[in-house]
Amino acid sequence: MAACKLEISRTATVAQVIDGHTLRLNDASEVRLIGALAPQTPRWWKKDAAWPPAVRARRAPETLIGSSKIELRFVPEEEQRDRHERYLAQLFVQRGNERIWVQGHMIGEGLAQAYSLKGHRACARALQEKEQSARTARSGLWRKGRYRVLQATSTGDLSKRSDSFQLVEGTVRSVGKVSQWTFLNFDTD
Repeated sequence: MAACKLEISRTATVAQVIDGHTLRLNDASEVRLIGALAPQTPRWWKKDAAWPPAVRARRAPETLIGSSKIELRFVPEEEQRDRHERYLAQLFVQRGNERIWVQGHMIGEGLAQAYSLKGHRACARALQEKEQSARTARSGLWRKGRYRVLQATSTGDLSKRSDSFQLVEGTVRSVGKVSQWTFLNFDTD
């Protein structure tokens, strides 16, 4: 957590948890939990009931925060809002004498995956460490095979999961760049 060097920008009260990584505040502004990617209902889910991993991810901040005030913290040199005008913040909630990092809690419990964006990497290492602990303990998302780390050589598995966020492991053979896209090639083809 030391590498994050966060500054408190403001405190607020949550009016609504939209999903596992987006909250609406009492002033109608929205906050994106930067660094935590909660599961969303996949396109293939056709049941009437909501997808259980998405429900668990949405309930986690509801339960954790409740009616408590939250602190929105930012790294000074990082952008504070995205193109949708949502705050991109690390959130903390005070529970008694304990200050709980919302993203760290969710990822540590296996309710979200760690990720980073260009310009938002200050807390990435701490979140990746929490994810690794959750994966090792097979907590939450990591109990099932859907979120396992895929091998780059498993092209059949990977092609079924196109247009989704996946963890892929392998040896990078080359790097290519076309226009604004950068490609990691794990094989010659």
